Amino acid sequence: MFLLSNFFQALLILSDNKKVSKFILFIFILACSLLSIFPASSQKTSRIKRIGKRSWHCNEPSIAFNPLNQLQILIATNTNHLFCSKNGGRNFRHQKVQSSFGIYGDPVLKYGLNGECFFVHLSRNPEKNWPEWFDCIVVQKSTDHGISWNDGAAIGLNGKMHDKPWIHIDEEINSPYKGSIYISWTQFDKYNSSVPGDSSQILFSKSTDAGLHFSTPVRVNDLGGDCRDGDSTLEGATLGNMPDGTLFMVWAGYGRLYFDKSTDGGKTWGTDQVIASIADGWKLEVPGFMRCNGLPFVHVSPDFGIRVVTAHDINGRKQIMLYESHDLGKNWKTTRVSGLNETADHTMPHADWDKKSRTYRVLYYEIKNNQVQVILSSLNPGAQKFEHHIISRKPFEVPGESLFFGDYIQVSTHDDVTYMVWTEVEKNQSVVKAFKLK
Repeated sequence: MFLLSNFFQALLILSDNKKVSKFILFIFILACSLLSIFPASSQKTSRIKRIGKRSWHCNEPSIAFNPLNQLQILIATNTNHLFCSKNGGRNFRHQKVQSSFGIYGDPVLKYGLNGECFFVHLSRNPEKNWPEWFDCIVVQKSTDHGISWNDGAAIGLNGKMHDKPWIHIDEEINSPYKGSIYISWTQFDKYNSSVPGDSSQILFSKSTDAGLHFSTPVRVNDLGGDCRDGDSTLEGATLGNMPDGTLFMVWAGYGRLYFDKSTDGGKTWGTDQVIASIADGWKLEVPGFMRCNGLPFVHVSPDFGIRVVTAHDINGRKQIMLYESHDLGKNWKTTRVSGLNETADHTMPHADWDKKSRTYRVLYYEIKNNQVQVILSSLNPGAQKFEHHIISRKPFEVPGESLFFGDYIQVSTHDDVTYMVWTEVEKNQSVVKAFKLK
């Protein structure tokens, strides 16, 4: 605005010269128009950084940064790559984490209240073949910012296949379950089975001793899904909790979004409730992608109640949708998040919210004409509409139907700092990119 003020003064000085004044007036109007399209921001951004070598074929990234030290960042990717930074992402040290239970993808990272970090992933039992080797969910712990990890706790060892885990930690000061670590995931009786008796279930387990041991898994869902890894399979279970410790879980299946709640720290759960019907289900058919999804993510806060972000088909286009309830799930308000390009497809959202700034952020892909861009949509407190920002430096080609691109991307925000990780295509290989917004 200081520059525009000076420019306007120059316009007045030169107003006697009609030719000059007309030209300056044109430039001034153009500048104002551009500012109306690209609003000024005090936020600083970093350069987009590729994580790892192209030959490593990294994808499906997860990111976490230490709330006690924002310079400490961890990124995990398929299938067992881990990247550690001590300087806010300028440099990363690479390692391959080991566990006696094996490691094979679906990585999720989360820092605890005391600066410890948890690494949740699928197993790879060396005595079994795919997909039977996914015989448990593994939670490993590091107390030195990823330099070393314990062997991990195995959850759900029962001879069945376990998939798509997620982690949540109760951080509420007045919650009776403060510090509890919660894990949610899908269990298959037999993966890809079409036998009517084989089903998928949503399971839950928790730790009250900082991740060393986990409780016997409990089933959350009332109605089981099939085992085909498609729209009638129950998947995408994520968790959030209120200040009093009340837990909410959401997942997708049978063309619906479900939620349930627990008031006793996850020991028991209520009756499943339907948030909304989702056309074409959570498994999205997008040209140029081997697989694409709109799995849900939930966040809970007294500020906004319950928020669930997902993607599904609306009038032939895949769109990012926000479902919001201010009365603990009795009624839901629906908002379309992806408003930057209404003729494009938008998929694979992930969301997070900043307790300091109270800003809610959604990261997702925008696809049009076989080109992909990464979009960040932010909803500030009190605002009625999302602000949209193109994050990727330039569009990239769709991965193609023979290149696995992963099922997740992630945004993590805390104390006005936001980190994002996603997958791109470079020379027919999947690579992970990272970006910082402050």
